[in-house]
Amino acid sequence: AENDHRRHSQMQPPVHLHAYLTNQSKDLKGLRIGIFDEHIKDSDENVQRATKRAIEHYQQLGAEIVPITLPHLQEIHMAHAITISTEMYSLMEEHYQSSHFNQFCPESRVSLAIGRSWSSSEFLAAQKVRSYAMHHIELLFQNKVDIILSPATPCTAPLMRDDVASHGESNLSE
Repeated sequence: AENDHRRHSQMQPPVHLHAYLTNQSKDLKGLRIGIFDEHIKDSDENVQRATKRAIEHYQQLGAEIVPITLPHLQEIHMAHAITISTEMYSLMEEHYQSSHFNQFCPESRVSLAIGRSWSSSEFLAAQKVRSYAMHHIELLFQNKVDIILSPATPCTAPLMRDDVASHGESNLSE
């Protein structure tokens, strides 16, 4: 199973912050930080405030704030949903076909069924949209910014109900 094609999408490049961690003076002069303001405005007020504080902090350290756009986000989100649900089904296909499927929570069964429902042409169309998005991001990094500062999530974590640990929870319908 080591060479299984379904495992390929789980491989990620290593992430490091060496340049930032070794910058003893904390001078960020010359660092271009991309800001997609529409994305920030689409988050809860407390997330917006925290993001704006981070932007101000990096500006005070000498970073240049560069407005950017990320066009066609709705289409990109749909392509991502198609891709991730299809990959999830591909990874879990053997369980979907087994008697263990009924042991999954209803949300997981629905998610797997959605992933199974996409046609190959829909999956390939999603990959074209994904390629377009990646190309746009690549051009931003080549020509305009060094990093993109953005909220990691549009809201703070909700309180977990007591039964979540034993039964799980899904927000796919939101």
